[in-house]
Amino acid sequence: MDGETIIHLAVVAGVAIVILFTIGRLLWERNWIKKRGIKAEGVVVELVEELTKGDRSNNFTDRITYFPVIRYKIHTWEDKTVKYTIDFGASKFKPGDKVNIIYDRKKVERFVIDG
Repeated sequence: MDGETIIHLAVVAGVAIVILFTIGRLLWERNWIKKRGIKAEGVVVELVEELTKGDRSNNFTDRITYFPVIRYKIHTWEDKTVKYTIDFGASKFKPGDKVNIIYDRKKVERFVIDG
């Protein structure tokens, strides 16, 4: 193997490690919130539409992603309205839908949709 090939393989390996680390952290955080969080009922108040620019991984095809904005009452009886950070298809949620969530007691903006 020449030096250029080794550098290329090292870059690919580095990117793969970062991706795996990120996925692992997200799954760990989600499980942590599910085990230790507080359950609440929320309502979808809107869908935020965002354009994701295409790149090499999808043949440079732009796509529209949808993020539900959910309002829920926390343990101190305050209302929180937070955009969910995981994208869903447009048909998954619509304004007015009720959703069960689990939120982090210390960082009430962090939540997962239960189910």
